[in-house]
Amino acid sequence: MKVFLPLLLLLLLVGCSDPKEEAIRKPDYFFVWDAENSQGHCLNENNQEGYNPMYIGPCGDLRGMKFSYSSLDGIDLRGAILDGVDLSKFSLNGANLTGVKARGAHFMGSQLNGAKLNYGEFQGSRFDGAHMNGADLSHAQLSGVKLTDAKVYGSSLKSSDVSGALLPQHLRTVDLKLSQYSYGTKLPFGEKHANARGMWTQAAESPSNVVSKEPIENRLPTSVVDNDEAKKEKVD
Repeated sequence: MKVFLPLLLLLLLVGCSDPKEEAIRKPDYFFVWDAENSQGHCLNENNQEGYNPMYIGPCGDLRGMKFSYSSLDGIDLRGAILDGVDLSKFSLNGANLTGVKARGAHFMGSQLNGAKLNYGEFQGSRFDGAHMNGADLSHAQLSGVKLTDAKVYGSSLKSSDVSGALLPQHLRTVDLKLSQYSYGTKLPFGEKHANARGMWTQAAESPSNVVSKEPIENRLPTSVVDNDEAKKEKVD
């Protein structure tokens, strides 16, 4: 009897915990886009800012979290905090990471084709060898980011900050208009070509000032520069 009593109690405890009765935790904070100021906010019903701890979804605070699976295709992580999170070799095709804070995060070898990373903060993050074809990184903070050997065909870096970033070799199909670079940015072409593509430096007050500082007789049409640089690029 003494042997079976503990076992009986254990069975009773297990039987009382019905998984169907466990309440599914709902997020308290939701991602709200401020179109007037072009920025997102994580707000609750009382209009207070905050994040959802360990919630894999919009406005989730995922710092320090280790994922047990590697497929997150199409996931909605708008406004989430991913600082320092390692998502190397993850599949995030078509994922929505608009407005995320992923500073110092790892996306090395990940699949981010068609993903939305616009308005995100990725300072110091690594995307070495990532597949980011057709990805939207417009208005993103990419200072110090490493994009070595990343595939970015048809992607957009429009109005992004790539100061001190290591950019991939093949940028001919990438939208670079109004993107900000510095002398520490590793580009596969020179300053003249960067200006012709619509990029500008930190030292300049505006993109138009960068181009106007170069003598008109030394400036080449964008099409001429593109053709000259295209000859130097190797197509994978």
